[in-house]
Amino acid sequence: MNAQGIAAFAASEVAAGGKKLTWKTHGDSLDTTVIRTGRLSPEDRRITLTISPDLVWTASDGSRVETSLVSSYTAPEDMGAAWQLYKVTRSSGDGILAGAAYIQRVMTDGGLPPAGAPRSAGATVRTAFTAQYVLSGKERP
Repeated sequence: MNAQGIAAFAASEVAAGGKKLTWKTHGDSLDTTVIRTGRLSPEDRRITLTISPDLVWTASDGSRVETSLVSSYTAPEDMGAAWQLYKVTRSSGDGILAGAAYIQRVMTDGGLPPAGAPRSAGATVRTAFTAQYVLSGKERP
């Protein structure tokens, strides 16, 4: 899936009770065009995906998966969000996410938090990005 999205970040304390702040992922929203390349996508169509901070993916077609992060790698050009591999731990619905055992995010551009530290607790920022998402069946990619 080729996706255009918005990555959300929220200011978070580096250590409990500390005054130093850093940006932490606060969830993503994606607008994707699903192109049929296998059994997971029966037809070309447009889908909106929301990824919560606790890695629950919800699609506009009614499918939903809970995932855990398996691995994360710095994007090769340092110009985009990390390339990541997620393992599906629970799924529901019959849409695009049904049947997926793994989800990969690759070919990212953008989606990084600001370079500077947040200036106040509770601050939020949203950044645009593009990425490719690969849904895999039972075997790990």
